[in-house]
Amino acid sequence: MKKYFFILLISALVLTSCGGNQEEKNEKTVADTSMTADTADTPVDDLVDFKFHVYLANIPSPFETIYELSKVKAPFNRNLVNKLENESKYITSSKKALNYGVYGVDLAYLATNEQFKELPKYFKTTRNIANSLNTAESFDKIVGKRMESNWENKDTITRLMDEAFEATDAYLSSNQRQLIAIQILTGGWIESQNILFSVMKDIEKDVKYDKIYKILNEQRFHLKSITELLTKYDSKSELKPLIAKMSILNEEFQKTNNDTMVEKKKLAELSSKIEEIRAMIIN
Repeated sequence: MKKYFFILLISALVLTSCGGNQEEKNEKTVADTSMTADTADTPVDDLVDFKFHVYLANIPSPFETIYELSKVKAPFNRNLVNKLENESKYITSSKKALNYGVYGVDLAYLATNEQFKELPKYFKTTRNIANSLNTAESFDKIVGKRMESNWENKDTITRLMDEAFEATDAYLSSNQRQLIAIQILTGGWIESQNILFSVMKDIEKDVKYDKIYKILNEQRFHLKSITELLTKYDSKSELKPLIAKMSILNEEFQKTNNDTMVEKKKLAELSSKIEEIRAMIIN
């Protein structure tokens, strides 16, 4: 299954690179001074790399989760996306990678709810972070100028997402990007679940949400996989608080089943814990 979430991120890079002046286009990417031992110099773990790709193949993309919400016409809440001005606070590579995932999901949430005026600003912010992670240049060349006049053409965007998939896979397969890729996955998953649980906790149970309830229930399996990947990096001081919170959330999720997951009280409890982790990531 193609991971449209990551493809959406790369499409964001492409779209924003199509605009702007020539000086901006020719600007050379400068490695961030924070890209030190926490990412760039992290030894490659072949087992972690293998598990990452296995999990990636089995974890539905956060974009799919957001898309399913739009299909049932769940109420849109603009306050659930990360603020654009927060970008300047992300200095370390870990913060940048996590919030690259966050902003990518926000793009999906805005797009599927037809908030087209917001998209250019969020595309630009996403690319700014990618640029600082030294991941933008190779993806800017994928679709060239074909997106310039298609901000509201979902069919064109989807087709170009497909074309960008191979480049996305190459990025995720890069040994030097192992930790960054895992953090992007984590940030995206947390953001999608924050949106999902925040919306669903206030909705009365209804048969039309059956597929959403199924998605809610399945998250305990995906969270377990993501937490396992993160714990391989528990020696990273910056990640320790996040890993600890993710582990607690994982323990709570594992106590759920098909019945308890759709109870409003349980949804509210889990939503609160997810929101805490999300706040840790974006602040």
